[in-house]
Amino acid sequence: MNYWQPTLIIFASLCVSLALADDFKTIDGKEYKDATVSRVEPDGIVLRTKFGISKVYFAELPKEVQERFHYDPAKAAQSRAAEAAKQQQPSATPATGTPSNVFTAKVAGIRAEHERQIKTANAAGEPEQLHRIGAICNDGSESSAIGRDACSRHSGVQCWKYSDGTCH
Repeated sequence: MNYWQPTLIIFASLCVSLALADDFKTIDGKEYKDATVSRVEPDGIVLRTKFGISKVYFAELPKEVQERFHYDPAKAAQSRAAEAAKQQQPSATPATGTPSNVFTAKVAGIRAEHERQIKTANAAGEPEQLHRIGAICNDGSESSAIGRDACSRHSGVQCWKYSDGTCH
């Protein structure tokens, strides 16, 4: 048995994956170097880089990239409308008992209790203690996560949002 054949196959597949990597530049100048397209959606493409995964909307990309991936504004609008309708539907109640629903209900309860404590402290005249309420990511998206993994798939945290409305 030849032991060099599996090595050659692995090497060839790595070369192919590197050959498929591409550079993308948005119309406002943001660059995505050595990015591979992991998914094409009606309103944009999902890129994988060494910094993580990002979705870039076709409206942010040059015309030639839009044509390359067969961008259709009508399909994009239809997709956005379907997504908005899906988000407006009431979610399942925690009574269904799925782990995600139970977790969501617990987090909502903890936040409600925390907000009640803040209101009580404010009513008593105590100054409000600043606390993180989310983050703004380096790619411009926002996250409600307050831990160190916030914006991990969006090139990191640009600034932390605090309860007094500041971002630093």
